[in-house]
Amino acid sequence: MRVKSLLTLCITLVICACSGTSKEDQALYDKAYEKQKEIIAILGEIENELETSTLAEKDSIEEVVEELEESLFEIPGHHLELPGHEGHDHSHGRVELSAQAIYDAHADMLEQIKEIQNTLKN
Repeated sequence: MRVKSLLTLCITLVICACSGTSKEDQALYDKAYEKQKEIIAILGEIENELETSTLAEKDSIEEVVEELEESLFEIPGHHLELPGHEGHDHSHGRVELSAQAIYDAHADMLEQIKEIQNTLKN
């Protein structure tokens, strides 16, 4: 019985060691995912505001919003669910960025989208 438990423990440790995602990386992925969800929510609000907007810059804002939507990508360990894009693949293959770079990219996108939102409110 002890041998079986030891073998199970060894196999578990090998699997965990081979997974490649440290706790720090996973924490950054989780934070990036929270930012991504916020981005998606704000994008929905912006799209609703643009429908009734009379701003002269409306077309260029719509273009930037579309580019930001298209630049969203799946974060390792999380699935990207972008309303209105069902069936559209945003995985873009394997992401070759560090966890920090993924977090930074989403933090930057969130800043950009908030700036657009503020422009529409003013």
